[in-house]
Amino acid sequence: MRLSSKPVITGVGAVTPLGVGIPAYTCAITDQPTGESAARSQLATLKVPHFDRKELLPFLRPPPPSRLSQMALLAAQEAIASAGESSVAEPIRSGSVLASEFGPNEYVERIAKTLYEGGGASYVSPITFAGTVMNSALGELTRRWHLRGVSSFVNGIHPFCYANDLLESELADTILCGGVDEVREVHEWAYVEGRPIRSKASDSFLKMGEGSAFAVIESRDHALTRDAQPLAEILGWGVSRDVGSPMFPVSRSAHGIETAMREAFRAAGVDACEVSLIVRGANNLSTTRDPEQRAVDTVFSGQAAPHYVDPKSAVGETFGASGPLGVVAAVAALSRSDGDMVCAVNSIHGGGVNCCIVLSTPWIG
Repeated sequence: MRLSSKPVITGVGAVTPLGVGIPAYTCAITDQPTGESAARSQLATLKVPHFDRKELLPFLRPPPPSRLSQMALLAAQEAIASAGESSVAEPIRSGSVLASEFGPNEYVERIAKTLYEGGGASYVSPITFAGTVMNSALGELTRRWHLRGVSSFVNGIHPFCYANDLLESELADTILCGGVDEVREVHEWAYVEGRPIRSKASDSFLKMGEGSAFAVIESRDHALTRDAQPLAEILGWGVSRDVGSPMFPVSRSAHGIETAMREAFRAAGVDACEVSLIVRGANNLSTTRDPEQRAVDTVFSGQAAPHYVDPKSAVGETFGASGPLGVVAAVAALSRSDGDMVCAVNSIHGGGVNCCIVLSTPWIG
């Protein structure tokens, strides 16, 4: 019998270029055969379709928060509804951790334009200014659900790693964690390999997307006490850093990704032969895709090759949302499994950050 006190995921939510909600996302994320997966190479940026804020977020009052915060609220709302409102019923023991690499750029642009057209610098209210900072969406989340526990702003898939540590240390009962980013024209004109990525369709050019994904993570005891049904169990995680890697996630070393994976497997107490699914962290660039494949081949040398899920082939590089979207894809795969299953979620982010988190079907007992 497997005994476990590992943190569990009890609810997930997503907003992607495929639409609002988990079904729209997971229907397009299917596990693929061993070997390389096909990455979409079209150049057009993938944007989240228009959604009716008044219908989907009726609790918002004028003036509404940024579009970035609205996407975060939508995904978090779905995650909490999936987990049950009782998951965050104790505010002092409920926290939130968010990842975002760009912040509310559309909101900032709108305010800057207003100031420019108005003749220059002028008074901006504290409430308006608060909506321009990188972690503004985090504030909206904590206010909406009255979360008074740990609140933090990190990078990539690290919200899940930090939440895992907080719960195992008994510093919280529930953590709402995830990520969100929106893409603006200034990002589309960023340079990759010395050329603007909008110049032509090529494997050398980054395929961008935007979106938001959140999960409710609880201590196992807290989840079972309120009769919640865990969707997945967090077994462990590992991290590494490629020194000298550019901030933009355009290149990586196989060794760095391999190091993160081996550390995660060690922390989770699993061997490669027990991991049957890899959620890819690489985007459509060969400079990230090829190193990740070499790392997986090395880790699984002599073992049966794993199957793959490739979220970025469907939604593009979503930056702060990409790691959480990978976790959501893993949870969807685990929910379709007929028996015990272990999967590894890779995450590749700016600043040379590599991370891997290991999930499994939950143990109930």
